[in-house]
Order: sequence, then structure tokens, then C-alpha cells
Amino acid sequence: MSLGASSRVVVAVVVLQGCGASVTAVNADAGVDARTVVDGAAVDVAVVEASIPDVPADARLAPAFLANAIWAGPRTQAFCALATSGGVRCWGGNGALFPAGTVEPVTAPRAFPSLDGATQVSLESHGCARMGDGTAQCWGTNFLGELGNPGSHDLPAPVLGLRGVASVHAASNLTCARMDDGTVDCFGDGRLGQLGTGVLRGNGQPTAVPGIATAVELCIGGATPCVRLTNGTFVCWGYDASGEAGAGVTGMVLRPTAVSGIVGATHLACGDAHTCAVLADATVQCWGNNANGQLGDGTQTSRSAPASVLGLDHVVEIALGMRHSCARRDDGTVRCWGDNAAGQLGDGTRQPRLAPVTVGGVGGVEQLALALDTSCARGADHVVRCWGSNSVGQLGDGDTVDAVEATVVRGP
Repeated sequence: MSLGASSRVVVAVVVLQGCGASVTAVNADAGVDARTVVDGAAVDVAVVEASIPDVPADARLAPAFLANAIWAGPRTQAFCALATSGGVRCWGGNGALFPAGTVEPVTAPRAFPSLDGATQVSLESHGCARMGDGTAQCWGTNFLGELGNPGSHDLPAPVLGLRGVASVHAASNLTCARMDDGTVDCFGDGRLGQLGTGVLRGNGQPTAVPGIATAVELCIGGATPCVRLTNGTFVCWGYDASGEAGAGVTGMVLRPTAVSGIVGATHLACGDAHTCAVLADATVQCWGNNANGQLGDGTQTSRSAPASVLGLDHVVEIALGMRHSCARRDDGTVRCWGDNAAGQLGDGTRQPRLAPVTVGGVGGVEQLALALDTSCARGADHVVRCWGSNSVGQLGDGDTVDAVEATVVRGP
């Protein structure tokens, strides 16, 4: 059957009088009567019709998309990647993240020339990119000054007064940038302490977070920014709804506060309301919301202090979605845990997991990127494979059908 246009499949349940039932499939356009003749006998035919959505005829035949880097965000339904052929390509669906006039869903990687020159991209309700010259550009919603440039911007616009950017991170009505000199600047919503200044007020201009001078890594989950410092410790601030700030209490954390028990960490990641760290011994500890088992400690108990992920070692990278988590091990394999309603754990099921399970069909992985309920991995061969929800084309494979196992992103 060609998938070049919308097709209809009709399942006809044929009831042979006195002989039970059998099932066959017929073309909807061929026409089926309620009663027909099979082998000379009159039978009743019950017809059930199902539609298959439009899928580009060559979607499954397109070559694998090759990328040097891939990015998403724990509350998004879109991915962007730096193509090996040059330029940034994005797919999925996320409203304001795509330029005005874009028809969604975008089910395969599409070039966005306005992001040419970007070296890193972050996606949330708005998008931001670090440019090759150390500046930052943002676009999308600008409700509370999160673009760092007054007005509405459907396409990337410079963040005013921000230079020397090492990485930039978009969150809910908030943006923070890690600077080359180890400081952190934030702008946008500050009503829950997200700017880290001790004042419950927003600011549309980049403002230095007090007390941070040696930042080497930054992430933001929901309304909680966290930073890894050169000594391997963490500090977090903002709104701690479920313990994700690691401050030992929930509520507003108005200034950067150390995460208890984290020493010698080598990597951090932020989900929507949980946070994880890779420790010096290549194990992982997580804290925050655990309603779906996303902390990986075998329970569904939320925690305001770090807890060890069960049975996980040799970890070099961790990435977090809204309610699930994945880790890359030094042998290039991937393990995931937490919510699995859309198959985002990649273990061939939709069963939630309270401890890590191995993702099938991936190996030689060099980078992870997780969205709301979709996971992607970039291999040493530069091929990107994704699994989980595909409701708006997040898998980049040309359709909108979920996958419980890894599928190849395809496109130029």
C-alpha cells in the first residue's frame, strides 16, 4: 500500500452462518455490501473503517539524518540538531519554537536558516541559541522578558548586552546563560526566585546571579536553575516544588544554595521537577519529584536530598525528560527509567520502570537528548535514533506513530 497519500483500510468481519467467524481485509474503495457471497454461501459482513494519516511517500526511504549534536528540553515536544552537512535542523511541534507560518507537525528534520551559525540550542516555551561569536539569540514567547530583547520575535533576535556566552538555557518564561568567565546571567520571570537575586521580581535584562564565579555546567528544570561548580559541587535556586533544588525543603529558594551530599560531580541534568548528577565514581544520584519513578531508586517517593540510582555504573552522561530519565554508559549503551506511557524508555514496552532498563537497538551512543516523553540518542556514526511519543513528529521518521523501540531519524 502506498503511503504517499491518505489511505483507508477496511476490516471486514465475515460471519459464516453456522460456521463461526473469520477476518479479512479489503480495500475500502472496492465496495463491500452488508451481505455478499463467499464460496457460494451467503454471509453477513460487518465493516469497520480505520484511517491512516498522510505520510510522505518517501519518508521511510529517506537517508538517515546525520548530526554532530542534538538538543531538546524536558517540557518540549521538539528537537533541534547540528547537521553534519552544516546548519541547524529541527523537527516535532512546539508552537512558537518554529518560525511563523510553519505547518506542524514537522515530522522530519527541517532546515532553519535563521539558526545558521548556532553552536548550541535550548528549547522550551521559547528557544535560545548560542552563536559562534559568543552571543545569544532567542525567539518565541516573550511574556516576562525571557528573550532579553523587548517585543515579539518569531525569528532569533540578539539578547541585548550579552556577550561571552558559553551556553544558554531556556526554561518556562526564563533564560539563563553560563558565561565564559564562570558567572551566570539570568533574565525573565523572577516571581519565584528564579533569578537568584533574593528579590521576587522579574527582569528582562541579563542580570548576574550573585555568588557564582566558577560555573562549568548549567541546567534549568521548570523554575529551578542548577549549576555545577569547578570543585564538583552543585548550587540550585528558584522554586523547589518537589525537592528538585536539593535544599532539603520545598518552596522558594531565593539565592544559590548548595545541594547537600554532592561532591566531585562530573555532570548534571535537570528534568521538569527532578535533578540528577553523575558522580566521580560514575554512579548517579537524583532528587526531586519521583511520582513516576524518575529518580530510579526503586520507589515512587519524592526526595529533597540525593538518592542513588539502583544498579547504574560507568555513567558518562545523563539526560532528563519530564517524568523519565536516561543515562549513557562508557560502553555506548543507554539505560532509562521512570514513566513509559509512550514507550520513552525504549525497552519495547509501555511499562513504567522504577529502576534502569536497557534501551534496545542503540549502541556506540555519544550524546543523549530527552524531550517531554520522547528520547533520542546520537551515535558515533552521527545517526540519530529516537523512541517514545511521536504525536507531533518528535521521532523525525516521517510519521506520527509512537515507537517503543529506537527508530532512525530520516532526512537530508
